[in-house]
Amino acid sequence: MPSIRKRFSSFNISNVKILVFDDLNHLMISGEGKSTPVEYMKKGHVDKRVIGEIARWMVK
Repeated sequence: MPSIRKRFSSFNISNVKILVFDDLNHLMISGEGKSTPVEYMKKGHVDKRVIGEIARWMVK
């Protein structure tokens, strides 16, 4: 995700925090390899780390 970090840094915005969870897919659940439509059929839960980060952000 260096391109996202680079893009935000070009705006000179200091109140942005970018977190990357390399082991999670776009649904914020554990995934392997390239994302495919089959992942929508798999049961899963949003990773606890993501929930924790959202909760920390909300109480700020």
